Amino acid sequence: MVFPALVDWFSRPSGNTGCTTCGLFRTTNGTEIPVPLKRRDVSATVYADASFADTTENLRYKSDAECSAVFRFPLPPCAAVYRFRAVFGDREVVTKVKPRAAAREEYDFAVSQGHSAVHMSQHEAGASVFEVSLGNLAAHTEVTVEFSYLRLLDAFGGTLEWSHTATWVPPYVGSAGDVATGVDKVAAALPTFAPKVTYVLSYEVTVRAEAGTVRAIESPEPVTVERPMPGIKRGEEELWYVRLSEQVADPSKDLSLAIEVDPKAARRSGLRVQRTPASRGGEQRTVALATFVPPLPSPTAAGTDGKQQQLRKEIWFVVDCSGSMDGSPINQAREAALFFVRDLPVDSGVRFNMTVFGSSHKSLYDSCKPYDSKTEKEAVTWIQSNVHADMGGTEIRQTLESIYYTPIAAGYTREVIFLTDGGISGHEEEWMIKTMVSRRRDAASPLPQGGGRDSFARFGPLAHFDSFGPFAHFGPFAKFWNAHPPAPGTTAEQQLQQLEAALQAKVAVFMEYDQHPPHRLQCELQTVARALRAQRAAKAARSTHVLCMGIGHGVHRGLLDGMASASDGAAVYVVEDEGIVAKAAFLKQIAIGRHGLVNVRVRASSALVKMAPHVLPQRVFAGEPLHVLMEVVSSEPDAALELTADWAELPEAEAAGGAGADADTAAVAAAAAAAGGKGDESSKESAASKAGEGAAEQAVAAGVATAVPAAVPAQLLVSLPLGAALLPSPDGKPTVQEGEALPVLHAMAYIGSLMAGTSPLHVRSDGTPLAAPPSADTVKEAVVRLAVAEHLVTPHTSAVGVSLRKNLADPEAAANVVEVPLQLPHGRCRQMLSTHKPPAQSPAFSTQRTNIPGFSFASPSTAPTAPFPPATGCRSGFFGGGSLATCIAAPFGANAAPAFCNFGANPTPSFGANAATFGATAAPAFGNGAGPFSPTSPSNSADSTPRAPPPGFNRISSNGNGHGIGTNSHGGFRFAADAAPAPSTSSVPFGSPPVPPTAAGSRFFGAPAQSAAPTTAAAAGAAASNVPELLSRLNLQRTTEGYWVASMELATLLGQTAESLAALHPRRPAGLTDDAWATVIVLGVLRRCLAAQREVWADMEAKALAWLAAAWPEGGRSVGSTVMALAKALTVLPKV
Repeated sequence: MVFPALVDWFSRPSGNTGCTTCGLFRTTNGTEIPVPLKRRDVSATVYADASFADTTENLRYKSDAECSAVFRFPLPPCAAVYRFRAVFGDREVVTKVKPRAAAREEYDFAVSQGHSAVHMSQHEAGASVFEVSLGNLAAHTEVTVEFSYLRLLDAFGGTLEWSHTATWVPPYVGSAGDVATGVDKVAAALPTFAPKVTYVLSYEVTVRAEAGTVRAIESPEPVTVERPMPGIKRGEEELWYVRLSEQVADPSKDLSLAIEVDPKAARRSGLRVQRTPASRGGEQRTVALATFVPPLPSPTAAGTDGKQQQLRKEIWFVVDCSGSMDGSPINQAREAALFFVRDLPVDSGVRFNMTVFGSSHKSLYDSCKPYDSKTEKEAVTWIQSNVHADMGGTEIRQTLESIYYTPIAAGYTREVIFLTDGGISGHEEEWMIKTMVSRRRDAASPLPQGGGRDSFARFGPLAHFDSFGPFAHFGPFAKFWNAHPPAPGTTAEQQLQQLEAALQAKVAVFMEYDQHPPHRLQCELQTVARALRAQRAAKAARSTHVLCMGIGHGVHRGLLDGMASASDGAAVYVVEDEGIVAKAAFLKQIAIGRHGLVNVRVRASSALVKMAPHVLPQRVFAGEPLHVLMEVVSSEPDAALELTADWAELPEAEAAGGAGADADTAAVAAAAAAAGGKGDESSKESAASKAGEGAAEQAVAAGVATAVPAAVPAQLLVSLPLGAALLPSPDGKPTVQEGEALPVLHAMAYIGSLMAGTSPLHVRSDGTPLAAPPSADTVKEAVVRLAVAEHLVTPHTSAVGVSLRKNLADPEAAANVVEVPLQLPHGRCRQMLSTHKPPAQSPAFSTQRTNIPGFSFASPSTAPTAPFPPATGCRSGFFGGGSLATCIAAPFGANAAPAFCNFGANPTPSFGANAATFGATAAPAFGNGAGPFSPTSPSNSADSTPRAPPPGFNRISSNGNGHGIGTNSHGGFRFAADAAPAPSTSSVPFGSPPVPPTAAGSRFFGAPAQSAAPTTAAAAGAAASNVPELLSRLNLQRTTEGYWVASMELATLLGQTAESLAALHPRRPAGLTDDAWATVIVLGVLRRCLAAQREVWADMEAKALAWLAAAWPEGGRSVGSTVMALAKALTVLPKV
């Protein structure tokens, strides 16, 4: 077994440690050959109207010597690789899809005889890792390998996401699934990694859509976006072009494009139909893609009477703190965790907990606790102290097991929000997903009744207990049930509890006479206890949903998508420098059940169809698309597709300000709640849109959606006319165009259900298993048959082609196998990736494959000079001990600040989306040199008790102004006290002489002072450069009570100058504290600048309004009217 402490990302090279040129790989016989891959060009066509993309990758090889090349790389989840070709010199090779073993045999046979060959396969465990092998690559001959794949696009909040996974997090190997498969076998199938690769990468993406459908295209990377020509009429097709040249594209970064769609188009249900091309021969298949978008409920459906509805939700936050999260990902994870826990509904019945994990795991509480101001403060402090990438390996399964084994409160459901990079192997990934699927299925299945062995051995999750040695046939258990048959309707858990009680009674007899129970009896009791625990976990799985947020580049998306799909959850992804607030708010809304629908069913009236997926998710969300692919076997002209679902309990609008809120404050909260429903569409919409040349699908359907606006659960119906889509046009021409896209996507979706055990061969449409599930051989035969027919590369099929050579390759030269590496993900382990091109004086890297237990890695021949100050130790866990401590010791020392690393000569904190200070400059912005982390106590609270800072920070010391501000040597961060009593009506510096800005306790939001140093508008607006960054920084500067502390840095973040604040001062109610006035200004800026993103910050506003209601002085203008008036009066705004 590979222990987590021994699995290092970086190890010292074995054998010859001499410096070699970057890009050389040592082959199996010891010869050093340059990596033959020269270019990796990616082109894609996105069909925005149909929500799918066709992506083509072009790999160009050229070697200086005869060799063979192997390249393992990730593709997006559910990618349907349907086209594969190769060109050797000027000869194109015809490739065929065959069963995996047959294709590999043909490849090896051709290579052994000296011919050139090409082979493409997918990881046998079903992971999103593919392998392209080139055999007998002739010297100085250019070889081009091209493959294409289709996939449905991810979507959330009216935005489509296209992504390309250029890199991959090196997986942790050593979990139970790896050990069961064999660690050596798992490691041999993993990609090779290098700090820097020699091939170049480029992107060209074309987005096709009906005119007016796409509003904008954005990316965290510096892409070039060419907008359509003006003057395109509605109904015509427009083209967007996105490019990222090889001079800019980084092989260590994934590329993601956010395609903002017009709200009307995003919330429109539709139907597209294609027929397989007649040129392929055989019987043509007709496939439809039905996109159901449940409409958002009306505000009356959510309830706006101000009463807080009991949600009965347990929300369990889980943060990956393994070594692979080091760098930017752990900072983003910490920021997301803080965002999640700060705005949960108070007094709504929500319970929560926090867990961090690596090689082990630890939690904030033993079980979920009610969410209130006290537990919120505890969670914020715990996150700041514990969310660091220092916990070793990535034991996801053990962490999930512990959560499943924790009982759920009666009547509650559980939402697990999982923040991770998913860095585990494909075998462990497959094991985890199948376990989650089987548990939910077994929990929903009726159990056999009566005595005998079957009543125990057939308990789904208990079947593995058949291997328990002397109890293989459950003799004692069968005797017990024969003597005590369970009553009709007894559940599996009750039967096991009855058996456990009987065994414990036997043990008690022995203990009564001071006798040790027999070993056999102890084993029986342990077996039943484990079975009972597994059954309870299966029961919990039925009420548990996993919501995943993949963080950073190279995330294992197949794992996160699989976990979300298996539990009716959701998955979103953020890369480095991407704001997390929008996607975190999306997951939070799902977690609290906002706009959720359950009991989802799709039926075809007057039509016979084969749906994929066969088992629909049993939870969907209003405004978010549900794609269903179906092969139309036969239909009538009046055929229709209907989606029905039941509204889950909808949380009512959160009351603003509680008992002390006035009418205007409640109106502000109601408006914030209603903002989520803005843009609701009419009950009947129609659309006709063209799609791309390759797809050639026709949008012909009119979606009919009706929702009953009631506060109680009601049924929703969305209907799409299938028959009309299949009828010929009035002139007799067929309306269904030919194309490959939809048939290929349908075939791949069906293959996925076969591999996951959710196909019609395994389960009914409601997910309950069939009495006689198919054997593994039957499933494999079904996959092979469909994949060969559709030319798909799957775990059971591969593509192979042979190029016959007149001059046969030398057998010895052909044995030189060069493994093409992936570049390590950007933003992790900065000491290895701080420069893309090592300076001349730096030691060169040898990309020799190192035999590391757990995965393959091209390690440096000599330790690079670390750009960090030396440390006196090395963090244990995932990064290991000796080899890493020698190779790279700097930022992982025991005395290093765990949350923030110092980079360069002028240390600045790395926290949240940006590794820099939050102010316009690196100078401290708060009081006595304090950094950009806002205090959590209001002004005038001199009796506050400071909390202990996280490791690596000095204890907070009061500077006399009542804020508990402290300084330290790590970039000036400080943490203020938790105590936050209601502020008094007296405010500094009302009526007092002006205080110079440099004096302790200066208040930028106080009464205007003539001697205050002026601040230019340019400097004030410099800090806020984009919407996600502004929201992230405002979230980090909030106190746990929900307000903002007045400070010069907050004013700078909001784009305010001393002059603009002085102009607003006459609108300030008399007796209002500085912090309350600063909070009002923040809300005004949000309303003025970020109205379109109001759904993202609505919870933030509601919490601030509740605090303002308690702090608001009596008499005068109300909170709501003050905020709205201030928003209109703002003359200086941040640059967003």
